[in-house]
Formats: sequence, C-alpha cells, structure tokens
Amino acid sequence: MRRGKGFMVYAGPQMMVLAILRESARYSHQIAKELEIRSKGKLAFQGGTLFPILRRLENEGLVQSEWDLSDRGRARRIFSLTEKGQAEISTQIENWRNYIASVDDVLQGV
Repeated sequence: MRRGKGFMVYAGPQMMVLAILRESARYSHQIAKELEIRSKGKLAFQGGTLFPILRRLENEGLVQSEWDLSDRGRARRIFSLTEKGQAEISTQIENWRNYIASVDDVLQGV
C-alpha cells in the first residue's frame, strides 16, 4: 500500500477496486458499475480514472488480466486478483478500519 504523501488519494480508490475484485474477476466496465452501485451513485469511475489504477495494480503484481472476447466478438480484458493481491486487500481493509477508528476517536466530542 502506498504510504506518505498522497496516501489517501491512492489508498481509497485502489482499495475499492481490489475489494471488488476480491469477490470475482470482472471487466473494467463491471468494476466501474459495481463501484457506482455500492457508493449509491456517489462515486463514478470513468476509464481515465479506472485504467491507471488497474495498470498500477497490475504492475505491482496485485492484479492480473487476460484478454477475452465479448458476445459481440470484441476483445476485452478481464481482471482478477493474484495471491499477492488477496493478501494485500486483507491488509488494506484492516489498515483502513484502524484509520477510520482513529479518526472517530479524534472527532469524539467535537
């Protein structure tokens, strides 16, 4: 997980993508749609946001992809977690929950 400057900028979106892929392999469009549904429309990841995240996760060995053909014969990539990605998302979720608990502790009584 990225630490230091920009931590929150990278941690949230990457973690959410990993969490979606933890359940099953998906196409980028399915990932974006699931993020929008789960956020009740508050988060809309376009290709310009999602593809760099997927590329970064793949470069880090957390996600793998393979080409597949759609029903219409178009080539598209399906993304899934690697074993390293499975371990990383567990760690990130734990770190995130600890972070949120710490923020809640600070904000109590404010």
